[in-house]
Amino acid sequence: MKQKRRVKQKNSLAGWALVIVALFLVSMISPVYAGNSLEDLREERETMEEKRETIEERREEEEEELEALKSEEEELKMELKELNDEVEDLEEELENLESDIEDKEEEIEQTERELEEAEERLEYHEDLLSDRMRVMHERGNVSFLEVLLDSTSFADFLTRLQYLQTLTQQDILLVEEVEQERMAIEDKKEDLEDQRNELEGMRRDVVNNKEDLDRTIASRSDVLEDLEVAMEETRQAMEELEEEAAVLESEIEEIRQEQRRRESVGERPEGELLWPVEDPCYITSPFGYRSNPFGGGRTFHGGLDIGTYGQPNRIYAAEDGEVMFTRSQQTGYGNYIMVDHGGGMMTLYAHLRSMDVSEGEQVTRGDTIGRAGTTGASTGVHLHFEVWIDGERKDPMNFLE
Repeated sequence: MKQKRRVKQKNSLAGWALVIVALFLVSMISPVYAGNSLEDLREERETMEEKRETIEERREEEEEELEALKSEEEELKMELKELNDEVEDLEEELENLESDIEDKEEEIEQTERELEEAEERLEYHEDLLSDRMRVMHERGNVSFLEVLLDSTSFADFLTRLQYLQTLTQQDILLVEEVEQERMAIEDKKEDLEDQRNELEGMRRDVVNNKEDLDRTIASRSDVLEDLEVAMEETRQAMEELEEEAAVLESEIEEIRQEQRRRESVGERPEGELLWPVEDPCYITSPFGYRSNPFGGGRTFHGGLDIGTYGQPNRIYAAEDGEVMFTRSQQTGYGNYIMVDHGGGMMTLYAHLRSMDVSEGEQVTRGDTIGRAGTTGASTGVHLHFEVWIDGERKDPMNFLE
């Protein structure tokens, strides 16, 4: 049967292969734990798992804190935006008030000029009336006699006398009108000054409000800056916790696999292992040293590569056993499964497109456990198959039917 399987290897596709980098299982089955008893390994694993759970709880708390800080940051940014909008409105209002005050100042200046002109007119008419009244007072009845003597008739006398009286009354009325005009201008000036003072008061209020808003913005900006610092510290704390958790997870995995290796009791399966790939298929790269398909000289290939002509053929369990674990990663093995068959024998199935079993599941020889794929470090659809005996990889062709 071995010879039959060997003839499936195609020379034209001999270059198909994958590079096996930093074998994860080699590190898992570490000699660090060689001196520990199985009970010690269990206790150490439980202790590390408790630490991992504690770290995970802390990480979740930090994540919740970060979410709360993000929410507070959004609220602060919204508040600052609203405050800045208010400042812009106040600046626009202040600009309008400055323009209004300037207009009022110009109106007041114009009114002051009008008032000055009115006072000059009033002074002129008052002086004119005063001179006329003074002359009439000094002359007294002489004026009356002069009017009488100069008259050609009594009717002319009455006419002249009425004219003098009318002229004096007009002077008085003119003075009164100018006085009223002056008073009206003064009232107008006072009203304009009141309006200007009101605008000045409004301007002071706006300035004070803007100063208050500026102080509030500065204060909230400081809070936002502190908040962003706290967020960055929280992110760093989360990264540190994740790194710590990753280290712990790696150590736990090492202990777990060492436990499984030691707990792999019972007799090693007798006879040949089942061919793990559904037909049609062919061997693309054997076990042992080969040219690195990714460049860089010769490398050791710790398994058997079986191509499937680009199809997702079924992958079979090579023997009865328990699924030790299933893993998914972007590099190396990609999606892979390891099965414990007892007696120190384990098999590994890598680069799977899909996995149909889970950790701890019992499988029977010939069960479909996944589909061939090209995940991880792979140059095409195939199965990378490994056989482990007491923690060491062996040539699978020595065990397959």
